[in-house]
Amino acid sequence: MGFQSKPLRDREEVSTSDESSDIDNPTSDGQSFLTAYTIKVALETGEVNKPLMAKVKVNGKSLNMEIDTGSGKSIISYQECRQKFPKVKLRPVSVVLKTVTGQKIDLCGTISVKVEYNHQKCVLPLMVIKGNSPSLMGRDWLSALKVDWKTVFTVNRVTKLTDSVAGYNVFNDDMGCVKGVKVKLELAEGAQPKFFKPRALPFAQKSKVGDELERMVKSGILEKVDYSNWASPIVPVRKTDGTVRICGD
Repeated sequence: MGFQSKPLRDREEVSTSDESSDIDNPTSDGQSFLTAYTIKVALETGEVNKPLMAKVKVNGKSLNMEIDTGSGKSIISYQECRQKFPKVKLRPVSVVLKTVTGQKIDLCGTISVKVEYNHQKCVLPLMVIKGNSPSLMGRDWLSALKVDWKTVFTVNRVTKLTDSVAGYNVFNDDMGCVKGVKVKLELAEGAQPKFFKPRALPFAQKSKVGDELERMVKSGILEKVDYSNWASPIVPVRKTDGTVRICGD
């Protein structure tokens, strides 16, 4: 069996501070700590053991956490912490987290959260680390919560790709719109405006072309203007469903 990565171990040097303070958004080199604290054993068949997951409610919001008995502390990434708990203040902490290989993990601070699981309610600490890694339920939470192992699912279907898709509403059938960007067309030196007259349409196509132009205006694709120095005739292309596609000539 080959080990692709290893679990966390922690070493607490000084007790945590009780003073609350704002901590600036830490910079991250983009390195994922997934390989630093998740055990995945490659079997002889080439398959990889799937992580054990538990869904808990933290500060009233659902949070999927990977169960890691090798980690003494429960952990959340800074990115997910700011996304789910933007108003919660980080507290400075004098705790050193290291991997079994001795690599130090960059720690942003700690937060106290209200945890609900299987009708259990308690306030527990949650360490916040740099990067964008899955949340871990360590031994500190496991000792406080009675985890129902029958409901723990073993397949983590969340990937970096699905996270990216979920964060940006561009992969759907609706018309998208680029916001906050100004586009400038660079004209060739000496270019002069040209206005071409519209071509005549067959009577049978007029209503369909008019409907399509109206739809494009309502969708924000086209904008009506009273006058322009530039104009190009359109070419309507009939589609298989009977509607038309408007193309510029």
